[in-house]
Amino acid sequence: MITFLIFKFAAILVPALPRTVLYKLAIWMGDLSFFISRKSRRNLIGNLSRVLGKTASTSELNAIARQGFRTQALNYMDLFSIPHLPPKFWTEKVKIVDREYFDEARDGGRGVILISAHVGNLDMLVQTAAMIGVQVSVIIEPLHPPILLDLVTGLRASRGVTFMPVSTRAIMTVAKTLRRGGVLAMACDKNIQDRGISVPFFGENARLPTGAVELAMMTGSAVMPVSGTRLKNDCYTITLGPVIELIENGENVVERNMERLVSVMEAQISLHPEQWVVFEPVWEDARAPRTSPKSKPVASNRLEARQR
Repeated sequence: MITFLIFKFAAILVPALPRTVLYKLAIWMGDLSFFISRKSRRNLIGNLSRVLGKTASTSELNAIARQGFRTQALNYMDLFSIPHLPPKFWTEKVKIVDREYFDEARDGGRGVILISAHVGNLDMLVQTAAMIGVQVSVIIEPLHPPILLDLVTGLRASRGVTFMPVSTRAIMTVAKTLRRGGVLAMACDKNIQDRGISVPFFGENARLPTGAVELAMMTGSAVMPVSGTRLKNDCYTITLGPVIELIENGENVVERNMERLVSVMEAQISLHPEQWVVFEPVWEDARAPRTSPKSKPVASNRLEARQR
């Protein structure tokens, strides 16, 4: 209930403040969360240690994780702002790259499944699709209590995007939508139902969800990578990639197709690890992170290069 009240207050306050003020406030909240949220900080740094490898120093892991907390705080600010953003925001602040991949995939009425890791701002990605006339369905992680789910879903759906908590009924609904040529967006790097399969992810086994692959094989839909990267100055880039060609027949076909999706997500995360916002352990054998929360994170050359 406390979380609901905080979100309700934020949904009223955020639209009333200038975005320049909101950004400064979000950065401060992200830094505060980094220092006080021990479990989330430990999990994120543990995840990042798999991505960056043994060459990453403790200070580098701390610095990139701190940026991750800032990214998530900025994402929440965007969530509360979505219903109130003017049309010119989408034309001035959001750039779509390689849209022709998407248009080609939809030729002939084929359904499309947009897949991504939790990099950048996925909400901005699907809201941008709605603003250019593309109706998108999204399967989301359930929130508790139900009134919190209703509040968050109401904010996210205000531009016409359809959000459904993951369930058997939701899967059946989106399957029908895909068969009619609809569009589904899914993040595939977080096993929210604990029903995924173990696949190599950055060289080590992680249990990841297979929903995108199974729905594509069931409905004949195209699977296409997309990422929503946050830039400086309150700007965003939505980047689409070529269709991922799936294997249709043979042994272990789901596992082999998952490997193809995983390689795409590895590239997305590697490009912007400071915007990867998964605060739960991803790998099956959670590693103790190399972090010293009392030390001040310092921006490494690698992080500075990614922020340019």
